[in-house]
Amino acid sequence: MRITVMLAAIGLSLLAFLVAHGQEAEQDDAVVYKTDFANGLPDGWKKGVAVLDGLPKGVAGAVTSQGGENIEANHAWVNGHFTVTEGLHFNYRAVLSNPQWYQVFIFCKKPGQEAEAMNLYEYKPAVDLATAGEWRVVSAPLSEFVCTSGPNKGKAPVPDEVCWTYFWAFQGRDLGMSVDLVWVTTGEPESVPAAAVKSDAKGLEGPIWAFEPEKDTFDGAALLDLRHLNEAVAGESGFVGLSEDGNDFVLGNGTPARFWAVNTSAYRKHALFPAPDLARHARFLAKRGVNMVRVHGNITPESGEEERENLWRTVAAMKQEGIYTTFSPYWAVSSRVKPAMGVLDTGGEVGNHGLLFFDAKLQEAYKSWMKQVLAEPNPHTGIPLAEDPALAIIQLQNEDSLLFWTSQGIKSEAGAELRRQFAEFLKGKYGSLQQALDAWASRASTGPCNRRWTRGTGPPLRATMRRPDRWVCTSSGS
Repeated sequence: MRITVMLAAIGLSLLAFLVAHGQEAEQDDAVVYKTDFANGLPDGWKKGVAVLDGLPKGVAGAVTSQGGENIEANHAWVNGHFTVTEGLHFNYRAVLSNPQWYQVFIFCKKPGQEAEAMNLYEYKPAVDLATAGEWRVVSAPLSEFVCTSGPNKGKAPVPDEVCWTYFWAFQGRDLGMSVDLVWVTTGEPESVPAAAVKSDAKGLEGPIWAFEPEKDTFDGAALLDLRHLNEAVAGESGFVGLSEDGNDFVLGNGTPARFWAVNTSAYRKHALFPAPDLARHARFLAKRGVNMVRVHGNITPESGEEERENLWRTVAAMKQEGIYTTFSPYWAVSSRVKPAMGVLDTGGEVGNHGLLFFDAKLQEAYKSWMKQVLAEPNPHTGIPLAEDPALAIIQLQNEDSLLFWTSQGIKSEAGAELRRQFAEFLKGKYGSLQQALDAWASRASTGPCNRRWTRGTGPPLRATMRRPDRWVCTSSGS
């Protein structure tokens, strides 16, 4: 309850002080989690860039989306940033320069080291298109978040779950979103917590300041310009290869190569700046010694053509500054493939994780998409990427493995097909499923992988491994 005290006389000042501080203490008790950006991004913050300008009076810092990329918090894996209880509200203060719909996601699970009962919850806040440039507070009851992936699918967060990260998702669209404050309260917040005040930088002497150097003119008299270390044009002597012992990279002419690489998505418009000049961006990187960039894209339907154009433009620009490109074309999380397209259904718990390893239809589609990327001429260079040595590395897919925790959630027809293929592998290696079971029965341990393989029943005959989490099987005692 908001309390207002009108002072009628000096003698009431002490009473006012006590009432005000009692109210403050009551509000503090309701706040179960809070983070701000007064000292830049918190340790381990995953996505977004720190900003210092254009913020509300008295606010020292915020985090903003980089182009259309998500804003994602740091991870508190074991105990979470906060624990789900009755009546929690997830609150944040934000601004949108280009107001459109967006999503807020919270990842929760059972407390502890293992990825048990992993649930992803979604909330779609109302967006007023007339509020461009206005800082506004959004208060979202956790009871209105809905699980889109996990055993609690279709339901609200469960009490005692720990919420270990959260993020704002824009689906590649540039909304110009910045967030300066995040806090979780028991009940709807009565007020916004006091604005943070910038303090000394962690681990450094003296105050911090905005690092805002003048625009680089690439003056020939610059004390540092490492452009000369790169080739005149990336791939001028042929494709990058491996040394004879397979342990190192070599350029096309056999010269040993070492790559100083960075990720880039500069082909997109930044939230704070106009769309970049990729030629200038390449020169900027080359001056600082960069000789390889990684482009993480998405070649699946709905975004494939746009992503291909982004890659083509980037390769062409980087090439002229002696910078090679690594291309990452596929990530299960952001892929736009669905069972309706003919791929196997994983049951909805882990999305498309793991499918590319064993789904024959998805593999054929992937090859088709890659052919469109690599075989058609790049309009910015005149040659296909398959023939361009400036494309040095293709990372077949990003962050996925059948040994990752997500494989535990591959169910439905995808799970059945994975077990069938695994059974065929075992029969080929050991002669029969029973011989495989017998071979591994003698290898039991006391560690986290001390689980027996079980032989399924019904057609087709299956073999499955029942393990709590395959990715912990190399821990001590396994």
